[in-house]
Amino acid sequence: MDDNTGTRPSDGTFKPPDNSVEERKAHKVVYDVLQATSGLYGMPYLREFALALSRELGVKFILIGELFGPARGWVRTLVLGVDGRLVDNIEYALEGTPCGYVVGQKICVYPQGVAAIFPEDKLLVDMGVEGYAGAPLFDLSRVPIGIIACLHDKPMPSEPDIRLVLPHFTDKVAIILERKRNDDERLQIAGAVLRGAHESDMQYAHEVTDEAFTVDEFASSTLAASGRLFARLTDISPDHVFIVGRDMRLLYVNAVAARFLGTTPIEAAGRSLAEFVQPEVFASMNENIAQVFAAGIPVYKEDRFVMHGTEHCLGTRLTPLKSSDGAVAAVLGVARDITRQMRLMDELRFQRDTARKYLDIAGVIIVIIDRGGNVVLINKMGSEVLGYSEEEAAGLNWFETFIPADEREALRAVFARLMAGDIDSAGLYENRIVTRGAQVRVVEWKIPT
Repeated sequence: MDDNTGTRPSDGTFKPPDNSVEERKAHKVVYDVLQATSGLYGMPYLREFALALSRELGVKFILIGELFGPARGWVRTLVLGVDGRLVDNIEYALEGTPCGYVVGQKICVYPQGVAAIFPEDKLLVDMGVEGYAGAPLFDLSRVPIGIIACLHDKPMPSEPDIRLVLPHFTDKVAIILERKRNDDERLQIAGAVLRGAHESDMQYAHEVTDEAFTVDEFASSTLAASGRLFARLTDISPDHVFIVGRDMRLLYVNAVAARFLGTTPIEAAGRSLAEFVQPEVFASMNENIAQVFAAGIPVYKEDRFVMHGTEHCLGTRLTPLKSSDGAVAAVLGVARDITRQMRLMDELRFQRDTARKYLDIAGVIIVIIDRGGNVVLINKMGSEVLGYSEEEAAGLNWFETFIPADEREALRAVFARLMAGDIDSAGLYENRIVTRGAQVRVVEWKIPT
C-alpha cells in the first residue's frame, strides 16, 4: 500500500523512513507505553497497553482482536477502547475490511479516506472512521491469530510514525493471545467434561426446572462422582484442576492438584482449602477466588509461594461456574506450574542488574546504540558527562543530539560501515561530543567486537 495515497492493498511494504526526528518521537512513545504497562501481563497488560498506546498516538479508537470462526474469518475483540476508555467488545467479519488486508500479512496504514476505500465495511462508516493503521499478530508457528488496529475519526496523526511504534509490541501481544487461546482450549475441554459429568453423574435437574442451585448440593454430588471426574479430567492435561465453592471448600481436585496439596481427590472434596495450605497462601488464593465470585468474570493470576518447604510459582486461570439463574455457584481453576520459567526470569533479572552495576561503577562512558543510531542504554558515567539521565537519553539519536553538526555526516558514514562489517571495530576512535550544557568534550572510543 502506498502510505501517501492510501490506495487499496496488497503491496503495503513498510520501509522505515531515514528520519531521526521521527525515530526519536517513535522511541518516546514506545518508552512511555512500556512505563505505563510495567509489571503487567495477560489481560491486565492488554487493557492498559491499548489505553496507553491510543493515548500516546492520539487516536480515538483502538482494538486488540483474536481470530475465530470458519477459516478464521472473524475477529472477536479482547480489548476495545474509545476516547481513552474501555467499552464492550464486538465481533465482526474480516471480509471487505481493512483488517482483512492486515491479518496474516504486514503493517498497513491508511492515513485518510479509509471508509471510502472499503465501502463494504459499514462499521467504519458508523464509527466515522477516517484514518486506519493495523498490525498482524502471529503465533510461534507464524500462523495468524489476531490483530492490533488503531482508528481515528480524523486523518491519522502524522507524528509519531505509527509504523515505527507497532512492531515494538506485536510479539508480546501475540504471546499473550496465544497463551490465552491455549488456556481457553483447555477450559473448553474441561467445561465439556464437567457438563457431561453434570448430566450423567450429577443429574442436574436444576438446569431444567430452574430450581435453586446450591453449593452444598454441588459438593455432595461431586463427592459421589469424584472418581469419574478424576478419570476424565486427568486425560485433559498435567495442570492442576480444581473447583471451589464460596466458602472455599474444595468441590473437586484432580490428581495433580491433590498431590500438590498432599491429599487425594476423594479426601479433598468437601474440605476447606485452608486445611491444606499455609495461612498466607490461603489468604492470597481466597482474595483471587473472591474476586471471581464478585465480578463473575475470569481472572488470571501468577503467584509465588512456599509449599512443604519448596518454592512454587503457579499461573492460574479462575473461571466462574454459573447456575441457571446466572449466579456464580463455584469457581473452576486451572493452574500451571511456571516455577522453572519464573526462576529463569529471576536469573535473567539478576544478570541484568549485575551487569548494570558493573556498567555504573565503570569509570568510562559506556553507551549502546541501535542500528538507527538511537541510544538504547547509557551508564552512570555517560549520564554524568552528557547531562542526561538514562531515561532522558533512551531513544535520542546519538548523532543528532551528541555529535557536533560539522562531524555528523562523517561519523554517520563510519557508523554505517561498522554496522555493515566493512571496517574493523577493534580499534580506537576519537571524536568530539556535545553535552546538555553545550560543552564540547573530546572522547576516545573503543568499540567491542
